[in-house]
Order: sequence, then C-alpha cells, then structure tokens
Amino acid sequence: MPTHDSPHPNPIAPPNTDPLHGFVEMQMPSDLRYEIETAIDGNAMSFGHTYIRTHDGGNDVLVEANWRESSGSSSSHSTPRSNLLLYFYRPDAHFPEFDIIPRDGLGVRILSFAAGALGLPTLDLPNEPEFMKRYMIVTANPGSVRSLLDRAAIDALIEARDLHIKSTDVGIIAMRSIKRSRSWRKIDDASQRNEFERMVIDATLACMAIVDDPEAGRRAESAVPGSFTEEAARTMLHSGGIMSAKVRKRLVPQRVVDALRDHPPPRWSTDPAIRRRAWGGTAAGMFGAGVFALGFGGIGIGLLSSSNRDFVELIVGSLFSMVGAGATLAILLVLRHRLIRQRIVRRGRVVPAHIDSIERTDTIINGERIHRVKFRLQGAQHADEEPIAVNIKASYVHQARRIHREQAPTWILQDPAKPRRALWPEGWVLEVE
Repeated sequence: MPTHDSPHPNPIAPPNTDPLHGFVEMQMPSDLRYEIETAIDGNAMSFGHTYIRTHDGGNDVLVEANWRESSGSSSSHSTPRSNLLLYFYRPDAHFPEFDIIPRDGLGVRILSFAAGALGLPTLDLPNEPEFMKRYMIVTANPGSVRSLLDRAAIDALIEARDLHIKSTDVGIIAMRSIKRSRSWRKIDDASQRNEFERMVIDATLACMAIVDDPEAGRRAESAVPGSFTEEAARTMLHSGGIMSAKVRKRLVPQRVVDALRDHPPPRWSTDPAIRRRAWGGTAAGMFGAGVFALGFGGIGIGLLSSSNRDFVELIVGSLFSMVGAGATLAILLVLRHRLIRQRIVRRGRVVPAHIDSIERTDTIINGERIHRVKFRLQGAQHADEEPIAVNIKASYVHQARRIHREQAPTWILQDPAKPRRALWPEGWVLEVE
C-alpha cells in the first residue's frame, strides 16, 4: 500500500515517458522530512516545493534543499549548500549506510586526506578502476555495501556521473549541487523544468538497481555476520585513528544493560561501561573549568586586592574575576548534571515503554547532534500520561530507529525525584563479537 496519501495510487512513470509523471506537489510529511534531515545532518535546513510520487514500494521525494554545513560543534564558520535531491524512501527495506561522492573539487580531496588521519572508513573496489577514479566510497559497512554494488549498479553510477549518493537504512538519496536562486525552483516553470527532469532521469538510473531490487537489502544483510551496526563497529575498531578510540569507549554489552535493569535500586556498584555512558567526561569537564576558575579568578582577585591598583588593573581584574566566576558556575552546572544522572542510574525505577517518536534537534554537543526520543510508558496507570522525552546523541539514533520501526518493547530508568526525567540505557548497547 502507498505510504502516504496521493491522488495517484501507483504513478511510476513507464519507460520513455515524462520522467516527472506521477510527481504531485504537496507538503512534505514529517516522517520524510526527518529522514532527509537526519541523513544530511545540515544546519538550518530548509526545503522548497516538494514533489512526491507514491507507489507500492514507498515514496520518491523530489525537492530543492538548502542548508549550512559546518565541522565540529560550532556553526560560526559554515558553508552554504544548495542541492536538488531525489529521495527514494523504501520503508520496508533495510540498507547499510554509505556515501558515494564524486571525486571533483577540493572538498573531496580534503575528505580523502582526513579519512586516513581520523580513521574514517572507505571502501576500495580494485577491480573497478574507472568507478574508483570517479567516486570515493565512505562507509563503515564495506562487506554489506560491496554486495549491493553489483555490475548493474556500478555501470549505472558511472553513467550518472556527478551525483552524490547517500544511503540511509530505509532509502537512498541522490543529490546534485546547484546554484542557489532567489526563489525556490518549481516544476511548472518552463525554464526550470529541465533541471528537475535531468535530476530524476540521472538519479533513477543511478539508484534503481538497488532501491527497486527487493532482494538488495536482504543480500546486504546476509553478506556479513551480525547487524549493520555491529559490522560498522567492527570496521571502526580496526580502522585506527580517532574514530577507533571513540567506538572503543562506546562499547556496552547487552548483558551489562540487562544486569542494570534486573538489579533493584539502590545500585551502588555499576559496570564501568555504564558509568562511561551515563556520566563519563564530566570529571574532565569540571577539571578544565576548575583550571579556569583558579587561574583567572586568582589573577582577578589579586589585581582587585592590590592597594596600588590603577584604573587599567581594576578593569582587567574585574574581567578576570568574571571569567573565574563563569568557570565556577560551569563547574556547578556540570556537577549538577553528573549527580542527576548518577541518581537515575543508582536509584532510578525501571519502567517498560515503547518509543512514540524521534525528533531531530538543532543542538550539537561535542560535534554530535542531539535527537529527542519520546517514550510512552506501558501500563494502565500511565495511560493518560504524556510521553517522556529523553535526549540522545546521534550515535545512538540507529538503535532508537530500529526499535521504533519494529515497535519493539523497551524500558527506561525514571528519576525518582522528577518522574518526567529519565535515561534510556538500552540505547547505549553496542557490542562486537
């Protein structure tokens, strides 16, 4: 059945007809918007006129998108991006994540250099020299992706040339960089229609060998042992560099989380993996802020307490004292955060729940975007309660999306002091066989 309502029940354009046949302008549904925003992960994302073609397999979404691309946690230095994109949304499929990026421009050369330094995993196809000359493949799922890129898929990508292909777990996005215009492009504008037509033709050529092959996802899943997430973790662990160290810190076995769930409060003795996930890094944060507080605060107090201070010393001393006071406040905030999470882990109440929704936020902490997962508590006593929101990092979204898609039961640890506050330990699970 079609995923979203459309006046066309099965409007896939037959061969040799108008490539835009079946695309209907409509407001982008929130679930499709979330999928695209999460895959691209740009800042200040905006979308133009949205055209959707609905069919039995899912939806094809044709839209112009603008966003700002930045590195790290700061958006002060960001690059504006404008792309036409066609998203082949296949909710019943399950694909490994990968990026196939054309090898043109300085950005790709920098990315290629950074991949080696950071341990960013890439896939090489030594038997496909023409393909590798044109494209760079970035993926932590080399075995799964290799099984997807059969002869038909590789030939189609070579023919399409300048598209950036990005795979998500439930679809594939084809993107083409365009020049930003003063107004959003429209299909019914004769001067712009050709741009949309070319995008649909090239994206369909490049992606259909994968997205409309019902066996493609199953072939990728069976290519390697374990899930796509486990394959990615294994790849990152053996890639070396910064990425490997980050993944090693994230490893939390299922048995450890199960033991936490089964242990009644108070839980004074918790596994180190749980402590790292629940309040890890707070000690380093308090230490760093403490250095600022002592250093700047001490200098400021020294200048202000001088009996022979002049006006300049008064101003400088005041500024240094303010920095020291700010650092002290930061210590108190981090300490409060740490104590709250310790209380939830040690005294929290285990409550069965289902994931009600997942939302992408504009908050970025330490280079990772924060997503808000809403949990609906199970049980008659919670029937009229609003869902409880828990913020999670982007690295845990895959687990949340899988559980939400499968409507699988899960559980949260509820704060005994403030029931609307909770942690989701099951989202931390990551283990490698």
